[in-house]
Amino acid sequence: RFGGVAPVASSCPWVIAASMSAGASERLVTTRWAAVAEVAAGAHFFADDSILHETFLGAAGRLYLTRRLSVGPEFSYVPGMDHRHLVLTGNVMFDFPNGKHVSQRVIPFVLLGAGVLRHSWTGSRQSQSKNGPAVTAGGGVHILVGERLTIGGEARISTLHFRLSGMVGVRIGRVPA
Repeated sequence: RFGGVAPVASSCPWVIAASMSAGASERLVTTRWAAVAEVAAGAHFFADDSILHETFLGAAGRLYLTRRLSVGPEFSYVPGMDHRHLVLTGNVMFDFPNGKHVSQRVIPFVLLGAGVLRHSWTGSRQSQSKNGPAVTAGGGVHILVGERLTIGGEARISTLHFRLSGMVGVRIGRVPA
């Protein structure tokens, strides 16, 4: 179990952001990005007899429809001691830029998503699986490090749990502003 991943992953963006310069290059201001690919790690917290947590790993892709609105799939894997969760959602994300352009260095966002959750577990004699709906909502911040690399952190409320995560992404393809 990697119980210490969530605090480290979610605090890394803030440490790096504090050491970055505040100015954005002129090229970043005159373009917008077509897509973003991200990987994430963190923890899911849920209530049982007490508050429990499990590590998760994930990957997502986003395609920008406008300067602020993007859509795309997300896959999450939550390994447990005698169970695992696989989650596939389609997400809608809205960026809140501080200026006229989404190309600033710090970009707050909110997101909504829905999809399917597959829960598999091993009982005393056999393995079982169950599918159900997955819903997620939350927000966070992406921080631009260089021209294409992003880091960030987020908090979400999802089906039966609360999630904290850190992520690293790559901006792909520019569209003239």
